[in-house]
Amino acid sequence: MTITKAITISCEGVTAGVLVSGTNAIVVNAGANDQIALRGLDIDGLGTGLVAVKFLAGKALIVENCQIYGFTQNGIEAALAATASVDVKDTRINNVVGAGIKVHTTAGNVALLADHVAISRVGTNGVEAAGGALGTVSNSTIFAASNAVAATANGATLNVDNTELLSSLVGANATVAGAILELNNNSIYFNNTAIGGAVGSQVLTAANNKLSGNASPGANPSGNVTIK
Repeated sequence: MTITKAITISCEGVTAGVLVSGTNAIVVNAGANDQIALRGLDIDGLGTGLVAVKFLAGKALIVENCQIYGFTQNGIEAALAATASVDVKDTRINNVVGAGIKVHTTAGNVALLADHVAISRVGTNGVEAAGGALGTVSNSTIFAASNAVAATANGATLNVDNTELLSSLVGANATVAGAILELNNNSIYFNNTAIGGAVGSQVLTAANNKLSGNASPGANPSGNVTIK
């Protein structure tokens, strides 16, 4: 399904979904001032689908109360060429080969808010802020990922608050120089490394993050770690 204009697809209280094999499930390629809302959908990639929701153009994408699983690339991906926003709430993403949520843009900025999301069993990053991204993750649970949360580009910023980062290779990671990661009141448990920071990145952490059961606490000593 390709969406080319402002629309709300709301299926809360009933059963509705998208089954897809070998391609993207929902592609949003709308106008510069268009807002698209997807609510209450069950999106199943059947183990061969590519991306569940791919946001190419539009003013804003809202995904609420959805279930996403069985994709070979990403669950939700914003791959933009202009400023836009992505709001994901009360949504579960699991069993995808790529990232649970990935946002990036080649022009302007993309703002991400992920609140009350559950992401598990993903091949790369649970939530990824890439080029041009300013993201916030709050009140969520992310486990069984390569990086539970990650800022992966110079200038990308990811704020993580009140979130459980569990059983991943790295709980929270600023993977490249210039990436910024801010952590506040998170539970970071049972990861190989709790917090990572590449040379030249910034990892800003409040004193209230809780670390337990990690093989290594991190952060990478070559990263710039500031207690605030």
